[in-house]
Amino acid sequence: HETTGRTIYQGEAVDIAKAIEKMSHGGQILTTVETWRAVSGMAEQFLGKPQVMDCGEHLLHDPKKWKGDKKIPSKRIVQLVPNQLAYDFFAARGGQTVKDGETPPRVCGRVFPPLLSHGQLSTSFLNAPFVGNRVAMVFVYTDKMENITESDRKKNHKILAKFIRSHLMRLSPPGYECQE
Repeated sequence: HETTGRTIYQGEAVDIAKAIEKMSHGGQILTTVETWRAVSGMAEQFLGKPQVMDCGEHLLHDPKKWKGDKKIPSKRIVQLVPNQLAYDFFAARGGQTVKDGETPPRVCGRVFPPLLSHGQLSTSFLNAPFVGNRVAMVFVYTDKMENITESDRKKNHKILAKFIRSHLMRLSPPGYECQE
């Protein structure tokens, strides 16, 4: 800055950081999937083995105020909770064994309200449907993909993923796609 001499940070990374900060609640740690993948090993040294929760893909800016010439940017967001503060979703959903006549243990941990985003574009961990603590899981294996070029393989995976996502979103409640 001319007057203060301080460094001015600007650009796409700063815009993304500001947008994510505006989505968060006090004490909540949010980051993009890309950032988490890049720093997860180092972050685990400081946070222990944090609970990493997929929050889905969110719009970074208000569509009514967007002045850019391109589409509104969006990012897949993850929430990190230090292990000692993690909420036990399994126990909370009745997944623990409780003997007849005993009171189930109290489930503790940090739970945050939905993100303050301008729009959620994909489902999140909290949208994962379960009934009676049962979840249906599907793993997709693609056969004979090793016989094609890397670029064709990526193109075919992208087409398959788009097809599966579109069908998951049509379900009621919508299906949840777990990200690697």
